[in-house]
Amino acid sequence: MSGPKPTSTSQSTVLGWLMPPLFLSAVGLALWLVFNASGNYFAWGAGLIIALTLLWVLVSTIFPRGPAERICPACGADTLVRAEASTTSGLVCKSCLWRDDEVSSFLLAEEEEDPIETTVLQRRRKQARKVVIRPWAGPTESATSAEPPTPPDPSSNPS
Repeated sequence: MSGPKPTSTSQSTVLGWLMPPLFLSAVGLALWLVFNASGNYFAWGAGLIIALTLLWVLVSTIFPRGPAERICPACGADTLVRAEASTTSGLVCKSCLWRDDEVSSFLLAEEEEDPIETTVLQRRRKQARKVVIRPWAGPTESATSAEPPTPPDPSSNPS
């Protein structure tokens, strides 16, 4: 078994040293804009921030994230699969049998040959069958049940 991939220490060290001066220069530029610059600079800066935000959303929409990660957090092997084919949650590692039923496996389901829509629609139908609306349910009775109970008998009502 191979362990987790090591991160590049030289890259993280360089970024660690560059971030504080970049943040300080951004604060200095913001202070200069507020106290010394005319209103045009502020408007251009706000417009630039809005334009970059819209560009980020556009690029993220057109070029979505790459393939789903299948690296196990426990053993580092590239063997993660969906826990169940009928849901979009839950992952299992084939090599060490690590399991997490809460984590989303939507990206893995998207990459499989079967369309994801059938899985989602089956889950919605299954949930719709479980919900039973009972207007006579009291505060101690559950509003969701597999089979509805019989309604209360009106002749036994003391009032």
